[in-house]
Amino acid sequence: PPDRPLDAEDQKRLRRWGLAVGAVLLAVATGVGTALAVTDGADEHPEARRSGEAVARPWDHQPGGPGVPPPPFPCVRPDVTGTPVRKGPPPEDPAVNVPAGWVWPADTGGFHIALPAGWLQLRSGDTTCFQDPATRRILGVEPYPGGDPVGRLRSSERDLTSAGRLPQYEKIRLAADGPGAEWECRWTAPYGERMRALRVLPGQRAGWTLGLTTSDADWADASKQFAVIRASLGTVRPTRTAG
Repeated sequence: PPDRPLDAEDQKRLRRWGLAVGAVLLAVATGVGTALAVTDGADEHPEARRSGEAVARPWDHQPGGPGVPPPPFPCVRPDVTGTPVRKGPPPEDPAVNVPAGWVWPADTGGFHIALPAGWLQLRSGDTTCFQDPATRRILGVEPYPGGDPVGRLRSSERDLTSAGRLPQYEKIRLAADGPGAEWECRWTAPYGERMRALRVLPGQRAGWTLGLTTSDADWADASKQFAVIRASLGTVRPTRTAG
């Protein structure tokens, strides 16, 4: 009866019941917390939310791999690699006044260029690669042998798209730019990020090809910085010696 005083056995049963309810509540709370944690992680990757599996990032381990096309442009990779840029002397007649805190890298192999301090440098074949570890912007400079710049860019576009190296390709522009040519495009990297790139070729004569790659979301800020970098690019003149 409800008004009967609880004896020792009743109190034991209540304590056991209370412990059982507490365990159930704890399990429910833990399950909710786990579900939230899984949801939060999946929200970062829509593919994970759809499949319930972790999203693979093939380029995190190596450029390309089984079933994964290699990066389309020189220097492009998701990891930050290289050694800090070593500061060199500025050219005698720079084409642009660079902002405070920028440097002229040494050991560039025949060209001079200005970059914000703190970038990293890496050689990849004939290409000199630079990368900003903070924004992950990637810059590549390689020798250009000369020839029709528009034709060369169109040939590269055709080869890369037909080889599947520019998934979900979107051409923004590919056209002459003064004596040279420019190719700007978007594509999706194997790990899902939407990327954007600009390739700049000089005119018919030999010179330097300049390429910028970054995430599409970073493009507005990156393109402003790239305008200064592009204006600074030039060929190192041979050192004059006294006759």
